[in-house]
Amino acid sequence: MIRALVSKRFPWPRLIVGFLSLCLFLAGCSQPVTIDPQQTVISPDHAPHVQGALLQAVSQKSDGTLVYTYRAWKPVVELELIYGEKCLLEITNVPVDKLKYVFEGEQGLTDPASAGIDLQKPRLTIIAAAIPKGVRGKLLLEPPADWGAGGSFAVIGDTQGNNEAFQTAIKQINLAKPDFVVHVGDLTPSGQEEEMVDFLQTSQELFCPLYSVPGNHDVKSSQSAHYEKLLAPAYYTFDWGVNSLVFLDNSSGSLSREQLSFLGDAAGKGRKTLVFMHMPVVDPRGGTDDHAMTDKVAVATFLTQVHELNKNIRTVFNGHIHLYDQYQKDGVQYVTSGGGGASLYAEADKGGYHHWLLIRDLGGNIPLDIKVNQFQPPPRRDSLTLSG
Repeated sequence: MIRALVSKRFPWPRLIVGFLSLCLFLAGCSQPVTIDPQQTVISPDHAPHVQGALLQAVSQKSDGTLVYTYRAWKPVVELELIYGEKCLLEITNVPVDKLKYVFEGEQGLTDPASAGIDLQKPRLTIIAAAIPKGVRGKLLLEPPADWGAGGSFAVIGDTQGNNEAFQTAIKQINLAKPDFVVHVGDLTPSGQEEEMVDFLQTSQELFCPLYSVPGNHDVKSSQSAHYEKLLAPAYYTFDWGVNSLVFLDNSSGSLSREQLSFLGDAAGKGRKTLVFMHMPVVDPRGGTDDHAMTDKVAVATFLTQVHELNKNIRTVFNGHIHLYDQYQKDGVQYVTSGGGGASLYAEADKGGYHHWLLIRDLGGNIPLDIKVNQFQPPPRRDSLTLSG
């Protein structure tokens, strides 16, 4: 009887539903709502126009402020604010403490604070810019002119999804305090989007930015779609000290005419040029094992170009072969660094060890100083064999 009265007088189901709705509402107020940039109702043209970074996510704070999250793929980033709307810009993968921040508006070049832009530095590689309503112009992030002088950078390759090994290397890399890290390809086992995301999450443990080229494993599942959406364009360049760094995509075993022309233009400016790509032009092991570029016409064109520009091109870095090797030809250093975590291709006395490189420019015409840093990866959790 009491149960019947309660059920008639108190609408418990509606109260419970209302309570749960309130909880969900409050939770939504405390957490930003993430929106897939490919599916958002916000027009892509409505976001700030950006050079040097990729839009990773759009979210919304409880007060309605839109948050645009970008990942920089080179040190120089330009964000054009054309709509005058209040928003928050988060730019990740930047050398926060080594950048200059300039705003170009109606009054010319000024400090961002003069335009009401509040810059925050939540991490060593993340800058957040709170843009007030009505601000229009360009926010420029760039290293100073002497960036790279007396500095260093790290090189690693062929982690191939072994993010535990990558974490081990990262701990050593952070202690060395390089300006940035270059990954020479095969970041993932098969280039799936979730593998790229896992790699990026691991790379956030770095105290410096990470730049990269795609490897053949990174384009397996979707050609280069996931890589170019999340990491970087197929090829690009930026300056570090007196050097121009040129990043190329030979993950298919070839180099397109456009890329060869791009290299020629970049190296023809008279600056010392460092080239990064995944596959070597020659397999350093020799013999019948040949995992070098398969397009021999492109190889010949590349080598001819390097020979003609050897006064400018000083070093070519690659991965793909899971070992360490270095040789010099016609005044150009060729460096293979494929020991980032994947299974090794040689015995230790022939370069078959897990490693990363620390590169220093000693100035003048002296070859780059290359320090090989070995590490021992932990056992892979996804490859343990249980017995008994």
